Amino acid sequence: MTGEISEQEISTIESWIRSIEEVDQSRKQVVVENTVRPFDGWQVINLPTTQTSPKGTGLFRISHRFNPPLSDGFNALYGLDGSAIIFLAMGYAFSDNFHLSLGRTNASDNFELQGRYPLFDQTKDIKYPFSLSIQSGLNWISDEPADPDDKRFRSEALKISAQVSMTKQLFEKFGVAFVPGILINPAEEQDDEGAMITLGLGARWNFNKRLSWLIEWVPIVSGYTLTDTFGNFNRFDSWGTAFEVATGGIVFK
Repeated sequence: MTGEISEQEISTIESWIRSIEEVDQSRKQVVVENTVRPFDGWQVINLPTTQTSPKGTGLFRISHRFNPPLSDGFNALYGLDGSAIIFLAMGYAFSDNFHLSLGRTNASDNFELQGRYPLFDQTKDIKYPFSLSIQSGLNWISDEPADPDDKRFRSEALKISAQVSMTKQLFEKFGVAFVPGILINPAEEQDDEGAMITLGLGARWNFNKRLSWLIEWVPIVSGYTLTDTFGNFNRFDSWGTAFEVATGGIVFK
């Protein structure tokens, strides 16, 4: 059986085809990324960056600190032999502007609840010349106290910290970070110790598509007190350097 299509039916089909083309064209619109990211990782080395996670995504962090010093030489494989301090943390982005994580390290059985809130990001149109975020943390030293009369969960075992991260891309592949911070109750074994104030400085050079070199220095400007935790005087201005590999959503340092 044969039949003819009416003019009205042809017009209806043409309108339907044009509507499909309009939808396809709208999907082809390219959104230009205006945000500048001076750092790929969540941290420079110890200092927090302004990096955030999109809403609904998770972040898993693994850190190792090897106890033997470099001065032990080849016999300790320049620090890699021997015991290690391990830190594990899992975080979740409840929104594009708020990330919360919970972590633990076997150093004094330290639990850490940490939140990060970005205020704004550096943009290519120079509306914002740098990135700015706030990070705060609550730490609980859950190690069993030496004094049997003390409880494991006590106010003296709690530490509060806050850091303001400012990062800026100075050149196409070179970024810097300035991170002032404060730590309340830095030495839980001491009474009435003043807050510790630090001024962190960091930089990143992305010399290859996936490879970067990082440096940082964290001088203590107030609240400097020597302690003998772990049998060593360990309250000091810290510095570090690292190579970073960023691939497939994973950052190795």
